[in-house]
Amino acid sequence: MVTAVFTVAQKWGVAMLGPFMVDYGLDLQTIGILTGVGSMFVGSVGALIVGAVVRLTGAKFVLILALILQAGLFAGLLVLSVLAERFHSVILLLGILSSSGVMAFGYVALYSSFMRWSDIKQAGVDFTLFQCADGLFSMLGGVVAGFIAQHLGYTPFYVITLLISISAIGTIAAMVTTLQINRFKIAFSNSRIQGRLLSAASRPTRSASGQNGDLEHRM
Repeated sequence: MVTAVFTVAQKWGVAMLGPFMVDYGLDLQTIGILTGVGSMFVGSVGALIVGAVVRLTGAKFVLILALILQAGLFAGLLVLSVLAERFHSVILLLGILSSSGVMAFGYVALYSSFMRWSDIKQAGVDFTLFQCADGLFSMLGGVVAGFIAQHLGYTPFYVITLLISISAIGTIAAMVTTLQINRFKIAFSNSRIQGRLLSAASRPTRSASGQNGDLEHRM
């Protein structure tokens, strides 16, 4: 569930970023050079930074943070799709940050979650299945995104994209909160059960000690 929500929210708007740049008036050579160089450096730096952040805060926090950052970038693309004036440098910056920086930021955290969710006895199989599910949701999201952008235009498309990102933030935050509450309940229940077992185990010992004492007193 987390994989589906996160993948659709992250890749939904990024899937149409290239066509949007072309229709916005940017030439293919500029797009290729800047996005390629940007992906190499921004993506690498983002992956290194998020690795340290995941260790400090945990993967769940980074997943939510990545969605928040991506929602902010989609809001910027929405504004650019409405404005009549062309801000080529701004759209290139937003595009590089969205497709390289934030994507790397989010997917390091997501793949870290994949490794944690995988059973150690079949870690390779589980991780592969998670990645296949991620690829499937990415493909479906890209097809639907292209259909909407073609028939409704970029402005309605980015409105829908922003709403999906905001919904994904709330959904994953609620799932994380529910998971933490359930873990607390399980831990609390286990502690109570252990307490009862210890109490029950100590009673026969005291009873046996009392019986031995009475026997010695009679003798």
